[in-house]
Amino acid sequence: MIKKDYSGLFDEESKMYLKKRFNLREIELFDYAPYKCDIDGLISAACIFAPDFVQVNDYVFVENFILEDAITDEFISNLEERFNHNKKSIEMYVNSWSLGDFFINSKQDYMNDEIVIKKFGECLVYFWKNRLEKMFPMKKFSVEICENLYGEYGTCVTMYEKRDE
Repeated sequence: MIKKDYSGLFDEESKMYLKKRFNLREIELFDYAPYKCDIDGLISAACIFAPDFVQVNDYVFVENFILEDAITDEFISNLEERFNHNKKSIEMYVNSWSLGDFFINSKQDYMNDEIVIKKFGECLVYFWKNRLEKMFPMKKFSVEICENLYGEYGTCVTMYEKRDE
C-alpha cells in the first residue's frame, strides 16, 4: 500500500496553534465547525468563502460589498473620475473589507490575535481566487491581504483583475 497525505489550507503547526488558541483539547479543527455552528452558520460561511460577484462594464465587484441600487452609471463615472480611470484602484477600493468587520459582534479575545485574523484572510484568498478562476477563466485576478486599505481598519481583504502593464 502506498499512502500519501495532502494537507488542507493549514500546515500542522498552524492547526496546532489554532487548536490551542480556540482552546480545543479533544476535538479537531475539522470537527469544530459543526460542533460550534449549526448548519445555518456553515451555509452562511460558504457564502463568505464563495461570494457572489457582479460584473459592471469591465469591473468585477464582490456583490455584497456594494449596494445593488448603488450600481448606476453615475456611480461608475464617479469612481472613474476619483481614481483617474485606474481599473485596479477602482476594484481594490470597492472590494476592500476589514477582516475584523466580518465578526463585528464577536466578543472572543482571539479576534485581537493577528495570526488568527490572517489565517481567516488566507482562507478568503484561497477560496476567492479559485472561485474567480472558475467564473472568469479568461481573466487573472489577485486577491490580497493588506493593512488599512482605502479607509478600512486593520487587516483587510481586497481583489482586482491583474492586467499586463
